[in-house]
Amino acid sequence: MIYDIVLYDWSMGETFHILVMLNMQMRPYFRQIVSGISEYAHQHQHPSWNLSLPNYFSFTHSFPTYAAAQYDGVITGVATEQFLNTWGDAGKAVSLIGFPHPCEADLTYSDLSRVIQAGTRLFVEGGAEHIAYSGLDDDGDTWSQEMISAFLTEHPDAALFRHQPDRLYQYEAEREQIVAWLRSLPAQTGILTGNDEYAGRIYEAAGYAGLRPGLDFTVLGLGNDLIYCESLHPALSSIQLPLRRMGYLAAKRLAERLDTPSLPIRHLESGSPLLVKRSSHYFHEVEDSLSDIALATLRAKLSTIRSVSDLAQELGTSRHTLQRRLKAVFGKTPAELIRDLRIQETRRLLSTTDMPLAQVAAYAGFTDQAHMTRILKSELGMTPGQLSRILASPDGN
Repeated sequence: MIYDIVLYDWSMGETFHILVMLNMQMRPYFRQIVSGISEYAHQHQHPSWNLSLPNYFSFTHSFPTYAAAQYDGVITGVATEQFLNTWGDAGKAVSLIGFPHPCEADLTYSDLSRVIQAGTRLFVEGGAEHIAYSGLDDDGDTWSQEMISAFLTEHPDAALFRHQPDRLYQYEAEREQIVAWLRSLPAQTGILTGNDEYAGRIYEAAGYAGLRPGLDFTVLGLGNDLIYCESLHPALSSIQLPLRRMGYLAAKRLAERLDTPSLPIRHLESGSPLLVKRSSHYFHEVEDSLSDIALATLRAKLSTIRSVSDLAQELGTSRHTLQRRLKAVFGKTPAELIRDLRIQETRRLLSTTDMPLAQVAAYAGFTDQAHMTRILKSELGMTPGQLSRILASPDGN
């Protein structure tokens, strides 16, 4: 499906139309892109711009032609030559969102090689010795093809499981194939998936194979769909793309193009992906329900659990037992785990919300903003303000 997002400029006394077309297979992450577009429209262009989603369309080959006649500019993930020619011939402005590829249009992209490299580092940190990939293999889906290409560039001899598009909603039809693939993988393998949903399929097939994520293999998703990731066991670690900033930069470039049509074509990287560490990318030395419960409790009550003693009391165990069990499973002490989760939550809030720093500190469980500042300077070498500018600044400064 395609959402029609219209920005009305009331201050000029006229309707200013921008069409945003995104692949709704990426629906869980769509709101992040829209948030970035909205932020630019409201804060950096005209304060009177209003973002609305009046209706939606089923995408057909004729729709780009219709849209080009109705709108002044478009932000889209659709980048076919037919689409670009249609809009270009109509003299309309185009701002693309996606991955790096040759095209005669402004492009804001996420460098997929950096995504693969970040995932590889996380797997190595978690004890993996081999890397595999599970994702869609569809000639009609350029994102899936680019992901496979980027992965094979980094890991040319790695094992792949290619989900076929005709089986997207037929889990049983491909489950036996996934089971056989999982059993063929060497020990200590980390599996990067094309999105969080494919990670869920790996979990499901593992149950039929008698294998356990975190013990027999590790998994890393892509997209960081919070509800989905935290509903899996062990909780799914995932890579969060800089979608909000991507939307912001795409809207900014479209506005510049509308003001000055003769601007040179520009391709701009949106920034580094964010690694959201839960527990699925670690090889656990033992299966330990206390450790899983401890991690889930910390995530649910991070803002109220102030110390290791608080966590031990919440779980009804001793500090010594908690120390021993978490160290065995995660390779970290309870204090280190709490610290890392606070930093991770701080990064997430700074990159996806406009909360004041004091509120971010409270949500992430720090005593106060000064406490957050001390921890970030110690661990990351920067203040919260500096981190916020790096994560959220549209210009990346």
